Amino acid sequence: CLLDVNEGSGSKSITKFYYKKSTGRCFKFTFKGDGGNGNRFDSRKKCVNTCMLGIRQVDAFILSCSDPIAETCKLEVDEGKGRTPGRFFYFDNKKGYCERFKFKGKGGNGNRFKTRKECRAACVVG
Repeated sequence: CLLDVNEGSGSKSITKFYYKKSTGRCFKFTFKGDGGNGNRFDSRKKCVNTCMLGIRQVDAFILSCSDPIAETCKLEVDEGKGRTPGRFFYFDNKKGYCERFKFKGKGGNGNRFKTRKECRAACVVG
């Protein structure tokens, strides 16, 4: 959610959504099919549920505050599919730190960062 939008590469035109931290809102963009980053969601609802800090209320009683960064960082590592591997980092929620892994180039999830520094900025508290 903290990453800038990245349309990726390729020749496809797939409608996706990203979170723009400067406005605090989710926007539509065209994903090209390969690469990109974890700030990419299949629907506006998924983007909102993952990234927008919100207070859920029922009858004026606060139920919970969401922590979108923590949810992304809790995802299991996903190597994706494809034949163009690259080295990335993911946050290992059980160990509490960022580790390197080989991403295969397509698919995957939001728990994928280009650098250890980027991973730590998004997932390590304190």
